[in-house]
Amino acid sequence: SEKTGLAWHNVGKLFERLGALKTARIAYDNMVKAQSIIQYQTTRLEFLRAYMPEDTEAIKQAEAQLEGTLGEFILE
Repeated sequence: SEKTGLAWHNVGKLFERLGALKTARIAYDNMVKAQSIIQYQTTRLEFLRAYMPEDTEAIKQAEAQLEGTLGEFILE
């Protein structure tokens, strides 16, 4: 299903292994849109840092989203 983060995660990992990094990034972005859980946000952030370090704006946004989620998690 395209509505679960797990499906997008698996697609992202596949394309990452194949070296199709732009397509992997789209899959990881969709993963977080489908399910914005800490594990998926962390996976996307690690991917961006490893393969797209020049995209500092995307990394900052991913960090801010993760920090916001962690803050909500701690408050619960």
